[in-house]
Amino acid sequence: MKFLRLSIPLLLLSGYTFGQATHNNRADSLLSKASTFGKAGKYAEAISNYQQALTLEPNNEKALCQFGFLLHTAGKDAEAIPYLQKLTSGTSTYAVNGLNLLGSIYDNSKQTDKAIATYTAALQIDPKNRELYYNVALAYYKELKFAAAEDNLASALKIDPSNALTHRMYALAAFHQGKNAACILAFCNFLLLDPQSPQALEAYTNIERIFAGSAGIKATKPGVYAYEKYILQAEAASKKATSDRIEAKFKTLFTLIGEAAQKQGSKDFFSIFYADYFYKLAQSPNMPAFSHTINLSVAKEANSKWLTEHQQEVDSLKKWMEENGH
Repeated sequence: MKFLRLSIPLLLLSGYTFGQATHNNRADSLLSKASTFGKAGKYAEAISNYQQALTLEPNNEKALCQFGFLLHTAGKDAEAIPYLQKLTSGTSTYAVNGLNLLGSIYDNSKQTDKAIATYTAALQIDPKNRELYYNVALAYYKELKFAAAEDNLASALKIDPSNALTHRMYALAAFHQGKNAACILAFCNFLLLDPQSPQALEAYTNIERIFAGSAGIKATKPGVYAYEKYILQAEAASKKATSDRIEAKFKTLFTLIGEAAQKQGSKDFFSIFYADYFYKLAQSPNMPAFSHTINLSVAKEANSKWLTEHQQEVDSLKKWMEENGH
């Protein structure tokens, strides 16, 4: 009898486990069908299967995320929001992706504060997600909170320094704070990575406008703002140059900023990430390839010809970039 008394709870536990497995299998089957219907554009059938799956497992993060994306694709953002909101307390990649979508829905509907809060919640789950830092930076930028945008873009660049658009947005955030030297170097990094981007001409034009107005730039604050005076000196150096004035201008600017950052022992993001990087570039033999690359959108025919005829220099610059982490 003792044996029988012990076996009863074991049997009950076994039955529970079997029932739970059946329950999970049913939900998985419904999710699979929903995904297939969704890919085929059969939204009504997909919605029905997702709803059934969530009836079985209301907190299934995969189901909540995928259903949210389906409703978004079907143009039903308002209906997607309640499902995506449930992912705030999630822990999986599905929760991160769903919250990223929810943040963009809020952002597109001009609910910027909610977008920022949602992206921030997603970053609590995945603090190494470059896209989330970029998206929250864009939200701050739209709110004219340029310092917050810059901070988040810096975090994104630490994770992936090869993303050209992040450098571009960093340049714009810096510009709107009067950090002209930081703006120039970030735009240069953007142009190095994507010289034929649709935004390339705009970026180089903005650089030239800063140089053209350098006589009116004053370094009124410490830190990154102290580098502003070197823009005028670099512009003056280009006018004295007997050969490539573009190369002379940037080499002078990179050298002056780099030397100043090292002398001051600056540890801020700009000084370590940009100033040091371009100071090393200025000391390398790769400046001719650099100047023809970043200026490609302005004088495409002449620069394309030079880059084609100097493939060894182009390859050397690419190798240098790979070895130096941007």
